[in-house]
Amino acid sequence: MKRIFTLIALVTLFVSGADAQNLRKTWDFREGFSQKTVNALRGDQQEYGDNKYWRNYESDASQAKEERFWNASGDFKNAEGFACTHNGGIESVIPELDGLQLGASAAKKFVICYNAPLADDELGDAPGGKVPYGSSHIWLNGKKETIKFQAEVNQKIRIAVESHAVNKSKLGEARGISLSTSTGTLELKDGNPVPTYYTECEWELTGNDGEIATLTIQSTNGCHIYYIIVGDGDDPDANKKKVAYLLAGSADSDPVYAQLKQKSDIVVTPIDVTTKSQSDYTLDFFRAYDATVIGSSVPTDNDVVAALKQHLAFLPVVNLNPALYAAWGYGEAVPTEDNIIEVKDTKNLLFTGAETIEEEGITGIVLSEEAAFTGVKLGEYFQGDDTPALGMFNKDAVAIHTHNIYHNGYVYLPFTNEMMQAVNPANAVLLDNAVDMITSSKSDITAVGAPRINVEYKDLNTNVSIEALPSSLPKIQIFYTTDGTEPTVESTKYEGTLNFTAPTTLKAVAIAEGYLLSDVATKEIEIKEQPKTPVITFDAQDGQSIVTIDEETPDVEIWYNFTEGNDTTKSMKYTEPFTLKENQTVTAFAVAGGQVFSETTTQRVVIKNAVVRIDPIAHFDANADAWNAKGEEAQTGSTTYYFSWGKSAVTVYDETQDPTIDDEGNITYTELRPYEVQLPINENQAGWQIKSRGQVMIYQVISVGKDPGNENGYNPATAADLSDLITKNDVQFGGKMSGEECTGAIETTVTYQAPFDIVSFIGTASGSAARMAIEVSTDQENWTQVGEDMTVDCPKRLWKKFTRSYEGTDQVYVRLRQAGGGSSVQCYDIYIMTDGEQSAILKQQMDEEYETVMGITNVAADAVKAKGIFNINGQRLAAPVKGINIIDGKKVVVK
Repeated sequence: MKRIFTLIALVTLFVSGADAQNLRKTWDFREGFSQKTVNALRGDQQEYGDNKYWRNYESDASQAKEERFWNASGDFKNAEGFACTHNGGIESVIPELDGLQLGASAAKKFVICYNAPLADDELGDAPGGKVPYGSSHIWLNGKKETIKFQAEVNQKIRIAVESHAVNKSKLGEARGISLSTSTGTLELKDGNPVPTYYTECEWELTGNDGEIATLTIQSTNGCHIYYIIVGDGDDPDANKKKVAYLLAGSADSDPVYAQLKQKSDIVVTPIDVTTKSQSDYTLDFFRAYDATVIGSSVPTDNDVVAALKQHLAFLPVVNLNPALYAAWGYGEAVPTEDNIIEVKDTKNLLFTGAETIEEEGITGIVLSEEAAFTGVKLGEYFQGDDTPALGMFNKDAVAIHTHNIYHNGYVYLPFTNEMMQAVNPANAVLLDNAVDMITSSKSDITAVGAPRINVEYKDLNTNVSIEALPSSLPKIQIFYTTDGTEPTVESTKYEGTLNFTAPTTLKAVAIAEGYLLSDVATKEIEIKEQPKTPVITFDAQDGQSIVTIDEETPDVEIWYNFTEGNDTTKSMKYTEPFTLKENQTVTAFAVAGGQVFSETTTQRVVIKNAVVRIDPIAHFDANADAWNAKGEEAQTGSTTYYFSWGKSAVTVYDETQDPTIDDEGNITYTELRPYEVQLPINENQAGWQIKSRGQVMIYQVISVGKDPGNENGYNPATAADLSDLITKNDVQFGGKMSGEECTGAIETTVTYQAPFDIVSFIGTASGSAARMAIEVSTDQENWTQVGEDMTVDCPKRLWKKFTRSYEGTDQVYVRLRQAGGGSSVQCYDIYIMTDGEQSAILKQQMDEEYETVMGITNVAADAVKAKGIFNINGQRLAAPVKGINIIDGKKVVVK
């Protein structure tokens, strides 16, 4: 035999109010969080992404945990500070947290933990020997995080708290809370609110009778809270679920009623359907309960059957009566000779605590030693439902199915009175679990969120799609109108993308099973012109290709990128042909005022006889371990000023030497100040040094980003600068004395064998233009510039990638020096790249791709016949020429 253990999450319902008698008194997270709450948290992440409301990981998505949810931002709360979910655009306070005002404004500061795994305490001091103490709690993740709640004075306040360090490397570190009050006084009577492990604390709150205090819990550091109880807590029955049990006749000997009465967390009311009429069975009648259980003794011709069919989509229901399927027209009963059901979904909470058997890889549950169960065959209404269990031998009999389980859900169980009288006591838990799940699914009857209308403009026609939010709602449908009238369920049903060639007013609504009709979404559909699609061509030269983009429509802008998209923020404006030295996929599109973007066009640009240098032989990395220091004294801050002059530049001349004095008495210093040198403080940057004769040089902690053109986040100036080579932090070239040269440099202390490329990532902290130069030297005295100046004129906080190629054959030192312009130039990284093993592999791939893309076949000149011969630009030729020829539609290289 095998037991499956899972914690059933229960909802604690409550009402919070302003007056004392309505103040909530109990938040007991040890009872867990309902499946409805968990599903809503998952829905928020699915619908809105990982950074809006909730997510199931802290910082690394690969470390997602099914049993935890972190707040993704400060938006997870409503205006009053209560934690909410937002499924379908509807803001709903999380029931288990209602009445608790949360202070968390930054991401990852508040965590809901449910069904969390327990581990053995490594120090052996934890109560119960496990950490954390319990699997369900809330977690204040960090210091000074707050929770506020209200209570009437002259009561005791009990809070169970635990240090979060039980889960970390610092086991047993004291972490917890402080508790303060807005009125009256608090006196700690028992427990330690800053414990090393789980502790139950009690305070006495005193004051003037009738006063309402606002109590504030504040974390000293990361900690767990298991319960908050004011006074004696809420009336236990006040928070119990109310369950209606429908049967025919007396409940005295009814086995289902006897089982339900044993559940301590519900109040069950038997309802004899033979004593009521059809007018009694209103929606409000059923909605007064948290769930309705339909017993097998209910006659199919009773008035309640038709009423249940009418209201079924809006009611949490557990149905034990298979005969109702035919009466509703939703299927039929399927008698079996099976007493065992096959479990198809062992993780379903319905099977929590059930006694199972395993046979040939199949999990089964013995319902009874004597009675066979009656299953059902599902009709159209229930088609597509989850079927967690079938007959072990009769696979056509659905033993259990669930419908719309998280929103006024429905579940069928084969627990007729006959089965229940003979049921295996260990497996009567299935009924308890079903009631728990269904009561937790009770939801307000609300409207579906208004659908979203998405528009795609083409040339003189517009495509429109309509999207339901969220799309996961059961049997959701969209209806629309184009004549300006308000849509209803009688309007045209949306089946797929719509196309319009004239301006139109489009209105749409959505409806789903168990939900009311949504608000109307309205969109004025415009018809726009569209520029012609640009044409991309390239001229493949040795080692590079010149790319040209043409568009015949006047007064348009052309944008291009290497991402195959049409986002201008991640593209570059085309002004003239540009050069590529590595294979790239170029995408271009045209933009004209008042018109829709053109279609994108994409061209794979390849390089002939590519020169590839991607093997790094040196890397200046402005990492904190190597450069965040001043001399031998380590710095703990984010900024370090190098050299003796600190923040203020000094003259490049050595004023300790004798000056020259002219006839008029003018004093001139000609001797240069000796360089001061900053060497790395560990070996991972050996081979580099930072030098200056008077210019300020600074280390900064900066995290670079990858959102081109966003000057708020240290991002690349254009999409062309995107690179995985850039790393965080920089060394900044600061101010210098007016009228004097820049003397700051980042320089190698060893030589490197040329030829090689120097790749640098340069930005500016001030926004003023600056010129930087790459230079080489054989003796560190005489320097030669490589390539043109690197001009950094992009706005503050943006960086650019520069590549300079040194084609010499000698051993040289390399340095980055400021050649002029404004101060505050930032250097993130410098790479010296040569043509090693990885370069050879890439070069071979690029050469092969060049031949493939160009369709090149190597032949001798005399083997080519002059028929239909053109050059690469499309001009007809009388005979083949050396180079690329287009012969009968094929590209041929003539040697």
